[in-house]
Amino acid sequence: MNKVVLLISLLFLLPGLGLADTGGSATIKGLVKDASTSEPLPGATVMIQEMTLGAASDLDGNYTIRHVPAGSFVVKFSAVGYKGVQRKIEVRDNEVLELNINLSQGSIMGSEVVISASRYEQNKVELPITTSVVSMQAIEAQPVRQLDQVLETVPGVDMVRSGGFGSSTVQIRGSNTFSGGGLGTRVLLLYDGYPLNSPDAGSLYWSMISMNAIERIEIVKNSGSALYGAGAMGGVISAIAALPSEFTFKARFQNGIYDPPSNSETNTSVYPGSKTLYFYNAEIEHGNKIGDLRYNLVYSHSNDDGYRAAAEMTSNDIKFKARYDFTGTQYLQLTGMLSYVTGGIPYPWYDRQNALANPVDFKFDDDIKDNTMQMVGLTHVATLSNTVSLESKLYLNRSYWLIKYYPKYSSVYDKTDSQGNVIDNFQRYLSGDRHVYDPNDPSTYNDSDARRYGGGSQINIFSGGHRLIAGVDARYDDVISTMYHNNTAYGIGAFVQDDFNVTDKLRLSFGARFDMDHIDRSSITYKNYLNVTGVDANYQPVYEQKTTDITYQTLSQFSPRAAATYMFDAETSIRASVGRSMRAPTLAERFVTDAGFFKGIPNGELKAERLTSAEIGVFKSFSRYFSLDVSAYWNEYNDLIESENVNPDQYGDIVFQFKNVSKARILGVEISLNSQPIDELTVQVGYNFMDAKDISSNSDRRLGGNLNPTDGKDWLSYRPQHNFNFNASFTYSGLFLNYSGRYVSEIKSVRMYANPLGTDYPGNFFVMNAGAKYTVFTGLNLTAAVRNIGNVQYEELEHYRAPGRSFHFGFEYAY
Repeated sequence: MNKVVLLISLLFLLPGLGLADTGGSATIKGLVKDASTSEPLPGATVMIQEMTLGAASDLDGNYTIRHVPAGSFVVKFSAVGYKGVQRKIEVRDNEVLELNINLSQGSIMGSEVVISASRYEQNKVELPITTSVVSMQAIEAQPVRQLDQVLETVPGVDMVRSGGFGSSTVQIRGSNTFSGGGLGTRVLLLYDGYPLNSPDAGSLYWSMISMNAIERIEIVKNSGSALYGAGAMGGVISAIAALPSEFTFKARFQNGIYDPPSNSETNTSVYPGSKTLYFYNAEIEHGNKIGDLRYNLVYSHSNDDGYRAAAEMTSNDIKFKARYDFTGTQYLQLTGMLSYVTGGIPYPWYDRQNALANPVDFKFDDDIKDNTMQMVGLTHVATLSNTVSLESKLYLNRSYWLIKYYPKYSSVYDKTDSQGNVIDNFQRYLSGDRHVYDPNDPSTYNDSDARRYGGGSQINIFSGGHRLIAGVDARYDDVISTMYHNNTAYGIGAFVQDDFNVTDKLRLSFGARFDMDHIDRSSITYKNYLNVTGVDANYQPVYEQKTTDITYQTLSQFSPRAAATYMFDAETSIRASVGRSMRAPTLAERFVTDAGFFKGIPNGELKAERLTSAEIGVFKSFSRYFSLDVSAYWNEYNDLIESENVNPDQYGDIVFQFKNVSKARILGVEISLNSQPIDELTVQVGYNFMDAKDISSNSDRRLGGNLNPTDGKDWLSYRPQHNFNFNASFTYSGLFLNYSGRYVSEIKSVRMYANPLGTDYPGNFFVMNAGAKYTVFTGLNLTAAVRNIGNVQYEELEHYRAPGRSFHFGFEYAY
């Protein structure tokens, strides 16, 4: 392991440590102003198109670019909410060129700066693939700042959650199904450019990712495999942490209560009974700039009683970010995160009337899960010349979870002989008897300690009108797990992309990536739940121990992508892209055994799934008051990895196994409308239509399969056909109001409780939220919010009730 880490260090970090020398002696400076008001415009971006040189205007609208070489260049001026401007210039050695610019107001959406789509800064109107941006203002408007609750307001993004600290899945344009534990997520989550998906299962723990100190979120909705690797087959979600440039101190406290449903609709006598369900969140943040050092530190703590039984949760979260500028052309950045969450594990309802708790004694409601997530990353960026920059990264990502199935002794589970003497104590699970939790007895718990050591380097070159990006990355995974076995694996990748203008209006992009994924195991021994060899002393079945060879230890693919953007004018563009992607199965998909309430069998023959995707889209800003983004997409999957019930006894327990069972095709149309009819009001509306079909000849093999209704037999599980959302914000004289909502159509196909009538299928809900913020005086805000105003009782996952109405109250202080 030490050799692997050392190798990554030498390959990816050391090349970036040379001092940059741009060699130029000229200076460009000037003033950026609002064309309509003649007021200085702070925060405008000024970049020399052919180089890495640029600057941002200060509070007085002034900017300065130093070390410019002699020559002819194009200087680009841009700012959010303003039309971009380009100016051709010619500078001589030692010249100080003054270039003043007035920017006219334009579309806020089209002028947003995006990095994740092409791994360098572009205005949204210039992007070759569909990307949504959630700004800091939009994040702060949310009454509860968890990443999943922010993402559910984005067009084309849908969440499937079991509630509380349970499993959850995000899908971008239908990219994912639901799997217990979030296994096999096809969406890559980045935090400051570092992957947060768990190394063992690729899963994302949304309840652990609070939104404190996040500057913005970028959601790339097309496959990102050509740039980011196999984990980005279904898209990329990139959260960028804030880093203040002056002294800041912030404190925030929010608390509230859940409003139970009516007794006529849901039995509330068992839970919550007479108890008031309370929750709170507190956070404190401090940042500053001292000389060439900037830093930001955030701590948050939350506690939640849970809106239903076994949904209680307590969390602690620390985030840290620091940047040191060695020179004007070189800096080192450190990012860190430590999160700890403990809580119950929600279980399926007893029936619809008893959706919040089981009306009789139930052993699963005392299960406890502890989860720790740690990430630390180091980034070095150096401008090597006017046309070349280099970025290198090293990181460690650790995910550890522990499930205690029977955490505390209870006499309820005493086992007695005929004379009433206690002879044993255990809870009976499908996978076997569970005695009270003992850290020295692996039969009383499941856990997984997964660590990923990774690094990468990316070079950016401007030459002859071309923007060339090339890089390499590597990772080493070390997993010790009772559920996924002990495994090690590694992956390497190399990518290249060339963006260039064919004409002043047409820009092309060609990219490709090669990925190789390898596991250090040639066979797997497991409990074969399909072959009972006897019974034990407690009359529980004893299963065969079976060994299977690993057929595909090494998987690889070449993933190309081509894209084009045609700019009719500064506020109108058409885009198109096509590409191929691969995703190797995670260690969890290959080797999972027991999973929650179901039995699993590892699969030594599992191979990679592959995707061919294409989209075409149009962005049009009619004025600063109205913009429209429309895209059509086509995604075709081969060897799609899905779980299948492999038990030949249709009346027996489900025994699942992940297999390459499907060929699937997803067609869709996504519409995003943004409007600002007056300065005080902004409105965003999104709609996504999706046709998600399993087009393989054996679609009924999928878990749930032919038990679904007729129109759901060949429909991919948990993909909604219609998804609609809106968000409106109003600001006036210290008062901020927000109103939002989302509609998800009824799910046609499920996996766990499929039935021909579609009874109790999730979806078909419309949930609305409202929030308010009032500035008492500079620095102090009072906040209030209501989530699920109508107290709608709904499910995102069958037999798992989602949260009803909740009331939130709090304050925010900033200095």
